[in-house]
Amino acid sequence: MTAGAQGHPGWVDNHPTTLKFLAAAQTCLHPHTYTISSKKDHEKLSEDSTSNSINLAADDSETLMEDSLDNAMEIVEKNVIHQFDKTCESDVFLDIAPEYRFPLEISELLLSIFCTHYPNKANSLNLSIFRHPEKCKIRKALLRGCNADDDCVKYFFQHQLTHLDVRDCKYISSTSFYTVQEKGHHLQSLAVGSGFFDDVPKSKLSLNMPDLRSLVINNAFISDESLSGFMKQSNFKNLRSLDLSGSDQLDDLSPFVSLPLINLTLHNCNASEDWLLIIPLISNLRRLDISRSKNQNCQFANSDVLLEKIVENLPNLTYLDISGTNLCGTKKTQPVFDGNGSLIGHTDIPALRCRVGRPLEVLGLCHTTEEACKWPNLPAIKVLGDANELQILETVEVLMPCKEQVTTALNELFHQFRYETVQDVQRAMRLIFQAMTLYHFDEHVQISGSASLFYIMRLEADSQDHPVVTAAARQQMVTLMINAMERFPHDNILMRNGCLTISQLKVPQQVVFEYERLVSLLLVVIRHRGNVSNSTSNNERDMADFVCRISIYLLNSLACQVEGQHRQLVGDLGAVETMLCLISDKLKTKTHDDMLELAWSVMWNVTDETPRNCQRFLDGSGMTYFSDCLQTFKEHEDLLRNMMGLLGNVAEVRHLRCRLLTPELIDTFTGLLKSSSGGIEVSYNAAGVLSHIASDGPETWVIERPKRDVVLAALTSAINKWDIEVRRNINYRSFEPILRLLAVKHTPQCQHWAAWALANLTRVYPDKYCNLVVSEGGLEILERVRQETDAAQIRRLAQTVIAHCHAYKEDGNLDKLYSKAVLPEP
Repeated sequence: MTAGAQGHPGWVDNHPTTLKFLAAAQTCLHPHTYTISSKKDHEKLSEDSTSNSINLAADDSETLMEDSLDNAMEIVEKNVIHQFDKTCESDVFLDIAPEYRFPLEISELLLSIFCTHYPNKANSLNLSIFRHPEKCKIRKALLRGCNADDDCVKYFFQHQLTHLDVRDCKYISSTSFYTVQEKGHHLQSLAVGSGFFDDVPKSKLSLNMPDLRSLVINNAFISDESLSGFMKQSNFKNLRSLDLSGSDQLDDLSPFVSLPLINLTLHNCNASEDWLLIIPLISNLRRLDISRSKNQNCQFANSDVLLEKIVENLPNLTYLDISGTNLCGTKKTQPVFDGNGSLIGHTDIPALRCRVGRPLEVLGLCHTTEEACKWPNLPAIKVLGDANELQILETVEVLMPCKEQVTTALNELFHQFRYETVQDVQRAMRLIFQAMTLYHFDEHVQISGSASLFYIMRLEADSQDHPVVTAAARQQMVTLMINAMERFPHDNILMRNGCLTISQLKVPQQVVFEYERLVSLLLVVIRHRGNVSNSTSNNERDMADFVCRISIYLLNSLACQVEGQHRQLVGDLGAVETMLCLISDKLKTKTHDDMLELAWSVMWNVTDETPRNCQRFLDGSGMTYFSDCLQTFKEHEDLLRNMMGLLGNVAEVRHLRCRLLTPELIDTFTGLLKSSSGGIEVSYNAAGVLSHIASDGPETWVIERPKRDVVLAALTSAINKWDIEVRRNINYRSFEPILRLLAVKHTPQCQHWAAWALANLTRVYPDKYCNLVVSEGGLEILERVRQETDAAQIRRLAQTVIAHCHAYKEDGNLDKLYSKAVLPEP
């Protein structure tokens, strides 16, 4: 089972909500395995081994919530949804098996997770499981931003649907308009966007929804008809909340006067003074938004008069947003007195003087012409703007339901992180998480949010003694970043933000719960070379190059210091083939850079004690690329070290090292014994390769030249020149391959290299390697070698390692041992 739930906003380990979320998330990840059981049903299933059915009636939901969440994740993988064909081969659906029933809470949770966290899976195929109301219950079909289409809308109207949201669904067309027109009479909430009204003729343009309480129409275009005409022709007699944001066909507000509206949102509508004069007639309004975006500011003549008339005639108003307009007028501080002549207070907006004694709960003043949000005397409890950190955070929180407005607010928050000091980091982070989760489908929100997350992680990195980010928040941050990068892999700005943010973490330890997804994502970026194309500009090309480079850095970090199963996984996902392809490109252009070196480093890491990946390297013509790089870039020491480290891993695999036994390669390895590149690293690794090849015995040396004895003599000569106290740039997870060479009696040169390696490593890094020798049974092997070998050099090296381990066990260091002139003689 995949570990970790994706982006759950209330992640608390072992909390029932978390477990419920995990169970539902697993269901979404594996669309062919759907079931949830209560403990009672699970026990019944265990007693009846012949049955594989679990019935969960709708009224069992309370039992499910309280009793079965501890085994829900186990059960969720054990039962099957039917997949069956309909009238044609391409008409394939999923369906819940007849014996299973999902209660309302679980059905809607699955749908929510589908649409929010796996939006690409929320298509007509997977959403077809909700077609039958007798098997699952859906009241709220909130499909915003997913891949739902017109067929999905039809599925959900098989239920007693009360809420439908299809905004930002690119596959929704006017077909859904007709479905809603026919079956949506009892909807209480409807939210639609562009495409919903396309090509609907004027004669059909009406909806009969007497129960509708909330209507949202965002950025919609109505052919041959104004939006006002649509409102006139429709039956919305109980409508309380209306949001027409982004509509430029609003020429008349008079149809709204007869509606019992409490909330009216006209953000970025084609405002005119004429319809501003209608607003005061909608007398029950409590919330009014007539704002404009930062780049669409709106100017009114007689702004003071217009605003004053609105406010004075709407006594119930608690929320007013006039952002992006000049309705605030110019700053004029006025005192306000009560009927007795006593001073109540002051206002810098004269049109709002009637609210000085009864302040608005929220007043939106973002990017007004006079920067009114910075004025000190404003009759409101909360002011939305960018005057300070508190205003910015309040703006993000209050405007969260509006995508365009919250995007602008997130940009302001980013500038606060970049140029100022944010005090309430926890609140800022929570709001960023909320926005990125809610608007998972919007590229601009993801870019703005991810930019701030980078600065939060920089704060975390600089505050080791006082952590800024909890472990739970860090997990959520990683998941949200990966979600965004998967959704928009071709946006290099977002990819850069994501990679930079993740690079601030301890990799791989703090991302291991999303290991496979992250590796897969990075490999996609590397394969596409950071999304570069022939039409890419120089600046875009530089960005793409940076994204590709940091992706390889991250991949290399992910491949380092992980267990074998993770290294195997990286290989299974295509890392070796991807690196070889990158190396091929660099060879074609004769380009040596850090990406070339990292490509070899990645393969060095993923082949460590992982034979399958070693074979992938060989099967992918890896030795050809080795020879070509050696010839083309022979002056680059780090590259040579990485390549030889990789071949050392290949040589450790007995059934593969025979493929290294060619005259050309043995000549190359023998020549590298004399190399001084990277200290002794290249010479050391070349000796290791030759030692492993020689360990198979004289009978396996099937080449005529160079002669085995000549190569072994060169090997001994090289080892004798190395300084036993030289510090190394190498990392061993296990000494098992080296310890195997100590047992090779027929070729003492193999024992010589292995004994020298252990003596050197335990001398310069005793804290790391002395215990490793002991834990892997090395002392017993070394003692046998010491007693049985006739070679004084090998016997002395074995004794040195034994002495190091005993001294470290006794003293915790080697200081006392080396305070003597010489080590004890064997």
